[in-house]
Amino acid sequence: RAIAGEGAGGPYAGWRSRGYLPHCDERGLVQHIIFGLADALPHSAPAGVGGALDRAEWADHELDRGLGSRLLATPDHAAEVQRCLLRDDGQRYALAAWCIMPTHVHVVAEQFDAHPLGDIVQAWKSVTSHAINKAETRKGRFGAASISIASCARKRNSRGLWST
Repeated sequence: RAIAGEGAGGPYAGWRSRGYLPHCDERGLVQHIIFGLADALPHSAPAGVGGALDRAEWADHELDRGLGSRLLATPDHAAEVQRCLLRDDGQRYALAAWCIMPTHVHVVAEQFDAHPLGDIVQAWKSVTSHAINKAETRKGRFGAASISIASCARKRNSRGLWST
């Protein structure tokens, strides 16, 4: 759903939330994106973690605990994620930085015209989950919806990245 006061409609929806963490879809925006393994977080935030920024901080803390299968600690799996990120760099987005952790991935990127953020992240998750699941001879989800875009609430301004 669109967040009050922000853009909606067209290929760029502006600030949105599906009830957990906000994200922003905006042409030319440089942002910090986090996606991760489905088993890296509990299914829901504990009671009392109410606001979107509180949920983002809780998710960051939980991801850093390294719970779950830690599949991305395997060098071949991490290399697959990196190959996927680099594949469309310069065509759909401009990568500024990325870091592959054992349970999740941090990406700083600028999306290009005609390439909504949701499509970009979905491609990353789909390609990497299929490749890693094939290598592991298993089936299942790579990215959980609750963390697919865990921190697009970080935008760049003239002084660098800042949290909103």
